[in-house]
Amino acid sequence: MWYILIFLALVVLDQLTKGLVDAVFAVGQRQSIIEGFLTITKSRNSGMAWSFLSDAEWAQTVFLIVTVLAIVFALAVLILKKTKGKWLITTIVILLGGAVGNFIDRLAFREVRDFMLFEWFGFNCNVADVAITVGAVMLIAYFLFFSEDALIKIKGKKDDNASN
Repeated sequence: MWYILIFLALVVLDQLTKGLVDAVFAVGQRQSIIEGFLTITKSRNSGMAWSFLSDAEWAQTVFLIVTVLAIVFALAVLILKKTKGKWLITTIVILLGGAVGNFIDRLAFREVRDFMLFEWFGFNCNVADVAITVGAVMLIAYFLFFSEDALIKIKGKKDDNASN
């Protein structure tokens, strides 16, 4: 049940923050939150990360199709594989929350609304993008440390990753 709450919290937080920034900021307007680290700056991205393929009109359709396939795949893993590991389930749920958040934008606006500029990293993103990034890092950690076939074995780790 708490997985559903995580998923819903991510999607709602993503959409609420995007809506709030849309209501308060003009495109390109900047407001420093943490000097030299985080600035709110409203932008739109019709492409992928770093605006990749933003000029290709066909790309939106591809992004929507790929997102639907990724969501279906993630749900299939959760349902059909009966995954028991808390780490992996949480990871998939976080990835799903991010994917759905940006999917809603692509359906509604044919682009994604971004507003968080992490100045040290140099790109504008949103809550969904952060969730996808965190989920991707967690997925890498899962395959490196927690899965049955982990590349790096941790001494004393239980074989059943249900407690992870």
